Amino acid sequence: MSFIKSAFTVGANTLLTRILGFVREILIARTLGASDLSDIWVAAFRFPNLFRRMIAEGAFNAAFAPTYGRIHQEEGAEGAEKFSGNILSFMSLIIVIGTVLLQLAMPYIIYLLAPGYSDAFQTWLSGIVSWVSGTSAFPAAPILGNDEKLNLTVALTIICLPYAGFMFLNALQSAILNYQGRFFAGAFAPMILNIMLSGVLLLHPYFQYDPLYAMGWGAFASGALQSLFLFLAVKRSGVRLRFHKIEMNDNLRRFKKLFFPGLVSGGVTQINILVGSIIASFSAGAMSYLYFSDRVYQLPLGLIGVTLGVVLLPALVRTVTAHDAAGTRKLYNRSLEFAAFLTLPCSAALLFISEEIVRLLYEGGKFTPQDTQAVANILKIYALALPAFILIKLFSPGYYAKEDTKRPMKFALIDLLINAGLAALLFPIFSFYAIPTAGALAAWVNVYLLYKGLRADQSLVYDGFIKDRMIKIGGCCAVMAAVALGLKYGTPQFFAKDATVIAVSALMYFVFGYFFEIIPKSEFKKYMTRKKKTENISEI
Repeated sequence: MSFIKSAFTVGANTLLTRILGFVREILIARTLGASDLSDIWVAAFRFPNLFRRMIAEGAFNAAFAPTYGRIHQEEGAEGAEKFSGNILSFMSLIIVIGTVLLQLAMPYIIYLLAPGYSDAFQTWLSGIVSWVSGTSAFPAAPILGNDEKLNLTVALTIICLPYAGFMFLNALQSAILNYQGRFFAGAFAPMILNIMLSGVLLLHPYFQYDPLYAMGWGAFASGALQSLFLFLAVKRSGVRLRFHKIEMNDNLRRFKKLFFPGLVSGGVTQINILVGSIIASFSAGAMSYLYFSDRVYQLPLGLIGVTLGVVLLPALVRTVTAHDAAGTRKLYNRSLEFAAFLTLPCSAALLFISEEIVRLLYEGGKFTPQDTQAVANILKIYALALPAFILIKLFSPGYYAKEDTKRPMKFALIDLLINAGLAALLFPIFSFYAIPTAGALAAWVNVYLLYKGLRADQSLVYDGFIKDRMIKIGGCCAVMAAVALGLKYGTPQFFAKDATVIAVSALMYFVFGYFFEIIPKSEFKKYMTRKKKTENISEI
């Protein structure tokens, strides 16, 4: 299967998953609004979701895929099965112990992740500030545990946390399938979560159960169902994935050496979101605003960045292990073109018509026009950061394929320091808008550092095609922005105007892109033509 066709396979499933995710978020917004209840759900599910994204989309793939690929080539399928079984046993032990310890410590963890949820803790922090300024005595320690909002967040997080453990098993099974060029099952599995939570919210008005607890147990059940679905897919592929006694051999030590730095480098975007949520907990409703904006820009990030990252890593593993430098450079040029083709119009849309997007998706019920404007303003900032987030997803596999997770980890730590420092510094001035601003600036620093490393390794060398197509893509985005602004400000209000502005703007981009041949028609037809099963995934 060709690289682009593989990307279309993963992208189509990811798009459907994100659409179902939007259905879920619309139901949450209209059921809970931007209120304390939605803040509680955001805080409770963000913790397990953080580990899901760090493991499934970052650290695990970075460590497992290149090691599994090397063992498969050197020792054959039997050696690869033995290695994957060893990883299954080792990581499962860590996940089970870690989950139990985290659940026991959850009250204290939530105080750290959402300190603004405790009135007593906020009062104590204010007292500390007054003491530092010399205007009052040192305050007495806060009496914690009497805050209903925080206690409910703790209980809900404990229910949701095992979902993160299932995501490790899903990441392992998906990585095995991806190496074989079987991308469908791994891309389809996340839909189960959205179907489960949407069902819970749709049935809530009829059965009148507590929607928060129902969503928590729905997340737990969806994790188990995803693991079962992928287990059956791995079994059908002919791979035997079984638990056995842990062998602390060279392959496992190599995996650990790659895995733990990858936790930082692969999850930097998610860690930054977590840092932002900690700061946002001190502003009522801010965490919900950030969450709803996150769901919008995560659509193109997941559809483009994560999709290409998933497909690109096994392809790069093959070219790197085959010492095919030309193939590596070709993969990068074509994947960057494909990413720009989809990313730049998304950034333009978030920048110029964010109000229309948010109003169409969320406004109604308890979600007010004021909520719409706040979320739209955050999206305008994320519009400038979206290309950086996607480039991080594209540049990182170039290091992981060479079993190098240390350099991306160093770059990610710089990213984290810049993000946390700027967010804390700017928050008193710009309120919660400081959080996406800090994240955007930190992400572009990370991109620059990753880019420099790839250029130094000669992994990223631009060819003539990419420069020509970037100019065409930029021109088509300018046309799209002009059409969007014309419809937005130059036409009277009419029924379904928001949907019309979005649809017509997108249509204009693709129409002009087709005529200017951003992707030449001959190449597009070739990508969409069914390939022979024996064709290598690294073929472009």
